[in-house]
Amino acid sequence: MINISNDNKIPAKYDISYYIGIPFLSKGRDANIGLDCYGLISLYYKNELSIVLPEIATSSNAVHKVFSRYLDQISKNYYEIKTPQNNCIVAMNTTPNYPDIINHFGIYIEDKTTNTNQILHTLKNTQSHLINSDDIRIKHTIKGYYLWHC
Repeated sequence: MINISNDNKIPAKYDISYYIGIPFLSKGRDANIGLDCYGLISLYYKNELSIVLPEIATSSNAVHKVFSRYLDQISKNYYEIKTPQNNCIVAMNTTPNYPDIINHFGIYIEDKTTNTNQILHTLKNTQSHLINSDDIRIKHTIKGYYLWHC
């Protein structure tokens, strides 16, 4: 299981701003130092949904290995849905050279106040941020939507 250190930041439950601006760190699991995309969704699921996600033993940098390892673990713990729902995991491909490989994850966020749907995620050389789910920069990368087996 992921042990996420969160000593200095106390989130306000369901306040998405807590998750914005966290630096990217490959294999990062500490919000005070940095998170990778799986660390970000793990932190969010733990804080907001009281679900501790199992660790995935690979780095998103190992693109050729990512798909089979994630697929094995995703099929055990998640099920695919056709229409995205609030808090579902968004599986994406951010590597044009490997178009069928899932190598990135985010969280689908429904914003009822603005009536928009966004994806919370982080990428190398960025901080965690929200992007509109219809934004051309991300829409074409989406490969599927998943929910945790409850």
